[in-house]
Amino acid sequence: MITLIAEHWSDPNGIGKGTEAIKNNTQNLKNIKGLISRIVLKSEIDPYKITTVTTFADKSSYENFVNGVEQRNAKRAKDGVPSLFRGEKLEGYEVLVNI
Repeated sequence: MITLIAEHWSDPNGIGKGTEAIKNNTQNLKNIKGLISRIVLKSEIDPYKITTVTTFADKSSYENFVNGVEQRNAKRAKDGVPSLFRGEKLEGYEVLVNI
């Protein structure tokens, strides 16, 4: 299993739009091949930080998802569509223990 931890920092003026986008994207993920689970977390310390923890059955499913995210972000930037987030950090982890 591979888990993707993604941290998103919303613009203070767009926290509602960023939160809604992540919720909508989470609903759209239900049919992705290899998806095991996803949890969306809002920081208690930083109200503009949203973290998603998404687990995939295998590396191929994880890579397909990440490549799709990167392609969508690149297309939005090319089309001049502003990001809903002032920053993002994506990092993948191999799952060693799952209970």
